[in-house]
Amino acid sequence: MKHPRPSNAAAAVLLTLLMLGACSDAYEQSGPSDIVLEGQLCSPSTPDCPRLKFLKRPNELGANRLDFRLSNHGAPATITVIAALESQDGEPDAGLADAGLTDAGDPGADPSDEPSGVTRSYQLARDESVSDRFVPEELLTVSTFALILDCDGCEATLDYVLATEPLECRIDNDCSSSWVCSRADGRCVECLADSDCSNTQTCDLGTQQCTPVDLGGCSSAPTSTPPVLPVAILLLFALGFKLTRTGHDRPGALFLLAAIATIGLSPAPAQAASPTASVQLGVGPRLLTGKLGDATLRGIGLKVSQEVRSQYVGGQLTLGTSYFVTTQDGPPLSNELQLYSVAIGPQFYLPLGPVEFALGGDFRHIGVVTNSLVRLTGPDLNYLGAGATLQARYQIGGLAVMLDSGFHPIFGLESSLFSMHISVGLATD
Repeated sequence: MKHPRPSNAAAAVLLTLLMLGACSDAYEQSGPSDIVLEGQLCSPSTPDCPRLKFLKRPNELGANRLDFRLSNHGAPATITVIAALESQDGEPDAGLADAGLTDAGDPGADPSDEPSGVTRSYQLARDESVSDRFVPEELLTVSTFALILDCDGCEATLDYVLATEPLECRIDNDCSSSWVCSRADGRCVECLADSDCSNTQTCDLGTQQCTPVDLGGCSSAPTSTPPVLPVAILLLFALGFKLTRTGHDRPGALFLLAAIATIGLSPAPAQAASPTASVQLGVGPRLLTGKLGDATLRGIGLKVSQEVRSQYVGGQLTLGTSYFVTTQDGPPLSNELQLYSVAIGPQFYLPLGPVEFALGGDFRHIGVVTNSLVRLTGPDLNYLGAGATLQARYQIGGLAVMLDSGFHPIFGLESSLFSMHISVGLATD
């Protein structure tokens, strides 16, 4: 007998996600930044720590973002940080290049001889520090620029981290509808000139929008309602867990008991179903241990799995992502660590009445997308890991509700990843 499949609910969820994406600002969702370079400038200048460096990205794609921390170690002083986007001296001396950074030449050279650019000036007392950022709208998309620490006889250091943020566009065809590409910072904008607007509008060059603003917007069509029982169980579990975590033990316990009672009283087959394939979507908390755990808070993650199986043995391919808030001192000023993983491994199944347990092991590739801990981990972006997972699942027709946990050491980082998920699976016979 074939189980009914909640195809309408799946289609509704997919349609909703597509509509949300259509109504969102593409630049805000263009992706996380990549750490490119990190280093230090000093005043007074030394051979190992000059006052001026040329920062050169290893690739030409992306918009620049520079986070820095300026520290004054001497008497109170006015200190200026300059990012010069063009240099009158041409290309930096290739013989002084070191990991993408090039000394401008003589450490005693006067930085005031360099062309002006984006600047920040600070009045700092002795032993005072300040953190700041040059944003992509200021540094644009140039692949090479000079960073200068400028002051009159001060004793200061500038620690910096250069990152690149993804470009939304390079040409007008990359933008949707009638929008155009601002090549200076790689963003899709409504207009760059009056000719990009309708006959009744003009282009505001400050906001790069046509005025007066068209009040039209996105609208979404009504969607069908997902199955009631699985959603109710998940909501009861979530409310119970939340209440117990916030100190409301008695109400939380009641919600958890209600969820368990709903599962126990709902109709179920005498034995857990054994589908040959299933697609699973799960979300849950993450925890890093070891070196990374000391500098991160608990995070959250998402996974999508494709499972193929017989009654007792199968295999699973899983794509996952994890997001953590970091606690390091800047730079960089961003406090985030994002990991992604691709895992494959065997699964073993043990049905016990209406509940089925799955024990699995996997080998995975772990990549770093956004790494604010670059000064702790180094510039490497790719690692390997291996571990085990344990899952309990309850079948409701063609839908399965699952609770699983996993533990995976990350080779080369002296850290491990602990994960939990509440998942929903769409199963087929």
